[in-house]
Amino acid sequence: PAKREAIEFHTRTPVQLINLNVITPRAFEDQSNGRKGEPKYSATLLFDADSEDLKAFKDAVIRAAKETWPGLDLQAEYKAKRLRVPWITGDAFIAKRQATAAKKGKDYNPSFDEYAVGKVLVRASSKNQPALGYVVNGKGVDLTEEGQIKLNQGKFYSGVLAYAQLNVVAYDAIDDYSVPGVTAYLQRVLSTGKGQRIG
Repeated sequence: PAKREAIEFHTRTPVQLINLNVITPRAFEDQSNGRKGEPKYSATLLFDADSEDLKAFKDAVIRAAKETWPGLDLQAEYKAKRLRVPWITGDAFIAKRQATAAKKGKDYNPSFDEYAVGKVLVRASSKNQPALGYVVNGKGVDLTEEGQIKLNQGKFYSGVLAYAQLNVVAYDAIDDYSVPGVTAYLQRVLSTGKGQRIG
């Protein structure tokens, strides 16, 4: 596949991050075949559905898709599930969790997913560790050495409010069983050290 141009996206205000794996990469299980993928650094960004940052992120995704596939009816392709995007509404996420629990014959506990109500979830990941830092007295401090990161790893927890930088990139289908789409690569996380823990 041709190399795609990345579109940089920065949150202008702190956003809550969950499922945060920026210190140590984690291998996630592929739900379709039960196999674990390669270890990656990752985070899920929780946006309010009406936030300006979410609108800007969606604009970046649309721009990446339009530049890659000029003239394609993106809305129609997305509705027909022939185009993937890196976000899911909180309602759709909860419905998926309920369906997964039912399929496994387990009871669904809604309290586990209360954080997703009224939100839009954006998942970003990377094979490489994102640049890390934290905010002190209104200024960003970069953590450039392993020792610094270890010393400050407590600032990167699930639920923390942070500024994030993502690279938005379109990709082609890799075989007859997959579909093209747009993904988000996690480039930088700047922790405020504040925010209610989740999970």
